[in-house]
Amino acid sequence: MKIKMEMKKFTRVMVALLTLTTFFVACGGDDSDSDNGGGPSSGGTSIMTNEQQKSKMETIAKEFMSYFKASNFQNVVDITKYANETYNDDNYNSDAVNRWWSDCLDAITELNGVSGYSKNYIRLYIASNFVGHFNANTSTKKWEYTSASDLQFTFKDKKGNTCTATLSTSGEKKKVYVGDSFDYNWDNYTSETDEYRYKNYIMVPENINVTFTQSGTTIASIVVTTELSGMSSVDYDLSKDSYSATCKMTVNDYTFNTSKVAYSPSSASVSLTVSKGSKTLISMSVSASGSVTNDQVEEGNISNVGTVNINMDILGDLQVKGTCSSCSKFKSYMEKADANDNNESTYKSYILQANSLLDIGLYYDNSNTKQASVFLEPFQQDDYYERNWYCEPVLKFSDGTTYSTFEAFFDETSFQDVIDKFNALIDEYTDMVD
Repeated sequence: MKIKMEMKKFTRVMVALLTLTTFFVACGGDDSDSDNGGGPSSGGTSIMTNEQQKSKMETIAKEFMSYFKASNFQNVVDITKYANETYNDDNYNSDAVNRWWSDCLDAITELNGVSGYSKNYIRLYIASNFVGHFNANTSTKKWEYTSASDLQFTFKDKKGNTCTATLSTSGEKKKVYVGDSFDYNWDNYTSETDEYRYKNYIMVPENINVTFTQSGTTIASIVVTTELSGMSSVDYDLSKDSYSATCKMTVNDYTFNTSKVAYSPSSASVSLTVSKGSKTLISMSVSASGSVTNDQVEEGNISNVGTVNINMDILGDLQVKGTCSSCSKFKSYMEKADANDNNESTYKSYILQANSLLDIGLYYDNSNTKQASVFLEPFQQDDYYERNWYCEPVLKFSDGTTYSTFEAFFDETSFQDVIDKFNALIDEYTDMVD
């Protein structure tokens, strides 16, 4: 019974995510559209009631889910399950892989001094040191190694088709420190336990390519491109450095494209899309201005982060966009509200100030007509000992007459069909991987 109730809560959240996920990044906006107006505009779209919007969102959610049938990924899941069950250490001799890995680690490891019972090493991971081809020999039940200029694993799937996973790199490289690791010699009984300390570095390549083929046809791939020339040293420094990267992943005819991840001492941004064939299913862009340091990030301090803009589009049918004019102030107001959650007037005052920084709206069919706004609403909560206040995200519709909490709007009456379809979709994926 408890699992059922938790699933109901989860599906409500997922329905909300299909339509209003952006609020939970706290702030949002669209840099290219400064007019988020509240009524009919040049788009010519009339104001919709909340019931009309429920119907619209239900239609969008159903179509969105229809693009993610579990059967669309069945081939990848089948290959992965078969490979894990067949080519593991219990069934195939992997001595060649283990020796290769040990030799690779030895090649990149350099002693950097001894202190008491501790030995200090430096490890510099370079892709060119981790190369070779491995083939699962079905006759000998062994992984066999041959030298090569890239890294590749080849095996047969359940139907005897040849499957190959390949990793290759190219372009300029940048040395980056990625942290320390430790190991211990627990078998040393003649003295105190030996400790091995490793300072780990990676030579990050400009281009990383991973492909997975079945009978010569690529069914999955990942292409990562990095630009780290703006990194001032091997240690990242958010107050000085600039970074950028792209990542494109394909699975069958699905493409997950992070077309831009960029950071500089004064701004950060990310843009991504998910598409099936030529159909764009969802796109999102987020940008922020301001500055942070390493220490501030570790402490969760965003005191110098200013405007944040977000723009999300689902199927070209639903857009959520808006702005938080100061994320630092928004965070501060929310923290002060929480600290005064037993004082009604003070709590409501801070929530009001937080709302003044937000301008987040719902739009349909790429119109400029804002159909609803998202803001925070204070609510009273009583327990046995005291009265407290909390807030929830609320939809205020542009006709000015109604508003609704997310829980009330995405109720099990209006969205029951969507919830049922989502549960069925989850069951499909569960059955597929079991």
